[in-house]
Amino acid sequence: MTTVYFVRHAQTDYSNPVDKERVLTKEGLKDRYKVIDFFEREGNRDRISAVYASDYRRAVDTVKPLADTLGLPVIE
Repeated sequence: MTTVYFVRHAQTDYSNPVDKERVLTKEGLKDRYKVIDFFEREGNRDRISAVYASDYRRAVDTVKPLADTLGLPVIE
């Protein structure tokens, strides 16, 4: 059975008018590590075989630490 988890991007800095290029705020950069904490608490971290994100910068930046920890690329 395949399980899919959806993660909403962390807090966005809206100062950039170009939606796809918006980065995360300082708080968002800190909060993205909560994704790793969640999967460690749930005991599911080792069962993740792929990490996907849209091509929006904030989406990729949110899941990048998880992907790096797992040694996986972020697939856009």
